Amino acid sequence: MSEQFPELTSFGTIFLFAQALEDNTAALAEAAALRPDCGAWSGPLKKSAKKHGKRSRELQRLRRERLNEVVLQPISGMARDEYLPPLELPENAVEAVATVADADEVTARFY
Repeated sequence: MSEQFPELTSFGTIFLFAQALEDNTAALAEAAALRPDCGAWSGPLKKSAKKHGKRSRELQRLRRERLNEVVLQPISGMARDEYLPPLELPENAVEAVATVADADEVTARFY
């Protein structure tokens, strides 16, 4: 699943990576919200999933409609591995919620 996170070599890949981070965090939050053992946190998890899904769609729109000229502009100094988020939820409910929080933190650090 980490193959969805491209190397950070251009502005276009920065936006693709950011969108993948948002999609990943939204999916983790949605999956955790649906688990019965995470029921106490379902409200905040659903809110997180919605927020990250909205950001993903906005990044996709921005890249498609507004970044045509800078998409291929090269960048340097960003290491992809520093921003790879957790990709799966653990079985334990508390650890699952913590994993969603970790993914959210990675996304915030990326920005």
